[in-house]
Amino acid sequence: MDWRRIPPSALIGLVLTLAIVFIALFAPWIAPYPTGTVVGDVWAPMSDKALLGTDNLGRDLLSRMIHGARVTLMIAGAATVLLVDEANSQ
Repeated sequence: MDWRRIPPSALIGLVLTLAIVFIALFAPWIAPYPTGTVVGDVWAPMSDKALLGTDNLGRDLLSRMIHGARVTLMIAGAATVLLVDEANSQ
């Protein structure tokens, strides 16, 4: 495979997709806190405890986004499978 022939936009998309897959696979070890852990006040701004702040229950938004990568990949995979199945049946 000649990497010089891949368009830059496709290479960027490939790198981002691989990064999201990596994050989703290793979410329990990458995320600073478990999903439901309350770490601060309600809607607290960014701090050293919560890098992206907290939500309406005081949970860390970064941890929730990292764990949400799994759900995002499952939905994207299901949509792709359904689309391919629909395209093949026509």
